[in-house]
Amino acid sequence: MNKELIEILNNTKEWLKFAEAKNAMLIAFNAASIYGVAKLPFLNRTEFSFFDGYFSFVIILLIISTVTCLISFVPRLNFIHISITNINQESNIFFFEHLRKSTPKQILKSLKEKGVKEEFSKIDEDIASQIHSLSKVTSNKYSLFTIAVWITVTAYVTVPLAGIFWLYNYFK
Repeated sequence: MNKELIEILNNTKEWLKFAEAKNAMLIAFNAASIYGVAKLPFLNRTEFSFFDGYFSFVIILLIISTVTCLISFVPRLNFIHISITNINQESNIFFFEHLRKSTPKQILKSLKEKGVKEEFSKIDEDIASQIHSLSKVTSNKYSLFTIAVWITVTAYVTVPLAGIFWLYNYFK
């Protein structure tokens, strides 16, 4: 087995763990936020007010973000993809975004071009295939995390905007 391939595989696994940890953290943050918003003491439970509608909207955004994070835990290879790299960036054999765009054979060829002298065995081809698959899964997780973060940011950015709107109408 080629040591460079093993190193790339381990590196890709670490990126995958990091992506999953980020998604799990956002799920926990969103859950705490949903709980906190739902327990706000000034929300009127008997009649519907502007605040009730607004904070219901915030909770809906946080739920959408949480569901997006949960979807990221489904290990699918073909899913929504929003690239997190610069298209003009030079190919990097250790970066999952570049690896997902390569075939397993291209990964092996890239290693040869970067100076690996030995011939690749069938096991090395299988490792390259695994690297490619893990890179696609990792890339999808990061894409879903990016979507979920923006939904969460949207939920929180609307808080000061709603306050400004309320102040404007209150002092009118």
